[in-house]
Amino acid sequence: MTPIPNSRIIYKAVPKGFPVPGEHLVYESNSASIDIDNARLHGGALVRTVYISLDPYLRGTMRDPSIQSYAAANQVGEPMKSRTICKVIRSEDPDFNPGDYVLAPNGDWSLHAVFTKADGLTKLQKPANVSLSTYAGVLGMPGLTAFLSLRAFGRMKAGETLFVSTAAGVVGSIVAQLAKLAGLKVIGSTGDDRKVEWLKEELKLDVAFNYKTTKVADVLKEHGPIDIYYDNVGGETLDVAFEHINKHGRIILCGFVTEYNKGERSSYGVKNLSSKAVSKTLSINGFVIWDIVDKEGLDAFQEEYRPLVEQGQIKYQETRYQGFEIIPEAFLAMFNGENLGKTVVAVSEE
Repeated sequence: MTPIPNSRIIYKAVPKGFPVPGEHLVYESNSASIDIDNARLHGGALVRTVYISLDPYLRGTMRDPSIQSYAAANQVGEPMKSRTICKVIRSEDPDFNPGDYVLAPNGDWSLHAVFTKADGLTKLQKPANVSLSTYAGVLGMPGLTAFLSLRAFGRMKAGETLFVSTAAGVVGSIVAQLAKLAGLKVIGSTGDDRKVEWLKEELKLDVAFNYKTTKVADVLKEHGPIDIYYDNVGGETLDVAFEHINKHGRIILCGFVTEYNKGERSSYGVKNLSSKAVSKTLSINGFVIWDIVDKEGLDAFQEEYRPLVEQGQIKYQETRYQGFEIIPEAFLAMFNGENLGKTVVAVSEE
């Protein structure tokens, strides 16, 4: 077969603030090609990308490689990488057959790619009653993050109060629902009135509010104190949580999205940490998901959590985009709060 174009999103330059479509992330439709029938597989599999996962943590991979972090830096001039859900086209590995769906944990943002088991390629079974794209969201790393971090650090008890920021995001919404199922009162913040309504009407949160129009401190003063704060944003919200958390409270640090695009601007300094953490005997846990994964946790995820999703007890939303050319804009829109739930891009048919 004649080589065909291999559409890609190239990471062109390190952004100082918000990434700019066409400057830092660039769509290229004809700069690379691939011979589907003759490409070398190196004992692995040639795949066609179906879904690309967009996640806030990826902004941290767009940095100078000399700066160390928990996630590897993407390489300037190369395709951007993230979790991708793909379909096998050809294979030299007996564990992967044409037609199989697979997850590439660090897949290229390209239409076709070659992966091996050494790249972490794993076979997927189509889930019951939900889309294959849920492997990028509620049945994938975000779901695992919410489930295992609550399991490891939450020590949830019925009757307690949990506050979660970015409650309409995929991790926050799962945390909120797991807490409700465990009998907790749940307070959730988000930055959009449409999302507030979803949290109230669909997820049945006890309190949901728009932090852009209502002060976090006012809500926690009225509806707190809280026993658990699940933090996805950092900054001032974290500082306020220290003021309104009970003795022996738990703070789970999952993300700090308010800091991701500040560039050279100084980060928000948490003022209440030293005075409140000691006097209130708080447990504060930051984590990277792969550091808390073990066989027992993975088994519990499959046996306890997955059925909740497939049976509709854990609700989810996807903000889905279509096509490679839209990815840079979709990535920026995620940081502007335009997504509801998980952001995923469909780049080819299942």
